[in-house]
Amino acid sequence: MGVPNTNTFDLRDVTDEFGLGSGDSLQDCFDDSSSGDFDPDHNPNSDGSSNNLLNFRNYNGGSALVLEVISTSSGFPPNGVILIWNRSVLSQTITYTWQYVSQSNPGVDPDATVQLGYGGTTVAVGYTTPTITTSLVNNSAFHYYDSFYISGGNGVTLTFKFVLLTAATDIVPSSPDNEGVEDICINCV
Repeated sequence: MGVPNTNTFDLRDVTDEFGLGSGDSLQDCFDDSSSGDFDPDHNPNSDGSSNNLLNFRNYNGGSALVLEVISTSSGFPPNGVILIWNRSVLSQTITYTWQYVSQSNPGVDPDATVQLGYGGTTVAVGYTTPTITTSLVNNSAFHYYDSFYISGGNGVTLTFKFVLLTAATDIVPSSPDNEGVEDICINCV
């Protein structure tokens, strides 16, 4: 799992890394540690003469994984979902944005249109949300409708782009691998 690469972690983060209890000490953590799992940028104390909690910053940091952003469709009509896989921890904070990419009408009702809004304001194609912060937990699925509201549009297909920006523990892949697309057909039969 690894100790966070921050300076705000506490002894509990370190004892959890070693499966120790709340009564165990910092010295117990050093006793159970492996020298190869310390981040050399944060453990200038490799001789053990001045052990302190910050020596454990990014301990076992090599366990961080590169997240996978996956676009999927399920059911009929198309109903896209964005999934994030390959996590090294059960829960971590992430940031992301949604972009309203396009609106098309494949012919169910050729005159139908959709009004799309965000935060109480109507938005147009090309709109990108402000950065959204949330917790990524097991089986997290991300949908455009967690951010936007829709009115109208029988048979209209909307396309949204999800962009993963940061993750507290794991590695965010480079563009375009940090992106996913969600298509939704409104009131399609």
